[in-house]
Amino acid sequence: MRGTRPVRISRYFIGAAAGFFAVALLFTAPARAGVRVEGLPEWLVSTVAGPVEAVWQEVARRHEASSGERMLELVLKRLFPGLRVEKTLTEGGDLIVSVAFAEESAQWDVAFLYPTLGPDLTPLFASDLGDAADVLSNMLKPLPLDCIGWAGQPLLRRAGEVLSERLPGWSPSFIFRQRKDGSMGLEASFNPIPPVVVAYSPRIRSGSLPRLLQAEISDGALEVLSSYVGLPTPWVKRHSKEIERLAALSLESRWAARDIRGKVDVSITPDRVAPVDVRVESDRYTLKGWVAASLG
Repeated sequence: MRGTRPVRISRYFIGAAAGFFAVALLFTAPARAGVRVEGLPEWLVSTVAGPVEAVWQEVARRHEASSGERMLELVLKRLFPGLRVEKTLTEGGDLIVSVAFAEESAQWDVAFLYPTLGPDLTPLFASDLGDAADVLSNMLKPLPLDCIGWAGQPLLRRAGEVLSERLPGWSPSFIFRQRKDGSMGLEASFNPIPPVVVAYSPRIRSGSLPRLLQAEISDGALEVLSSYVGLPTPWVKRHSKEIERLAALSLESRWAARDIRGKVDVSITPDRVAPVDVRVESDRYTLKGWVAASLG
């Protein structure tokens, strides 16, 4: 993509992870008071709530409530750049922390890089994605760039769940890109997860076509079905009816050019080597057989 560059976020992840690890080591007091974090998206709450609870239990044990709250704010600023504490409230020993992003959100967009698919399969893939781009855009919308260091991992984890639910058998990979104008993009690409279909094994069934022609049809079926090799078997299973229909239409179109006028039904059993039943009947050859029998 022109005018963009990948964002180097690994150092932010490492720094944030080190901070969380330090908190886990230093603040291991037994759980007493509960902590609730408000003001964050649902998928981000646990990332902040865990360290907040660990810090609060320690400072509450060593300091008065007022000084403990100030210390909590300082620690959170260090652990979560771009996040600020709006207010804290204690209720019955429990702590309620209201937080907000300290800066304006970045300008985000989402792009999907489709895997290599035949033109007849691309609409199926797009249909599975549905409004996924809008869902991910809404997740990204409130995030300032400074927060990617600690919010990036939970964001990508949740984004992966959203896409995997819609596309069984496909593994999404992500990359952040920053454009020259400062706007940010999240790109998702997709790779098949084994097991994938490596071959199809067609079996031709016909009560009207001669055996020699059936052998030729079997070769044609292999050629048509080769367009569907390399697909993950769970995705083939989900779309087996559509793929069967597409394969049947392609075979009928090929044979119509030879005036076979065959009616084709295709049934696929998704597997690494997928059995395929191809049922072919031709009015033309049925008529020829009837005429030959009538004439003796």
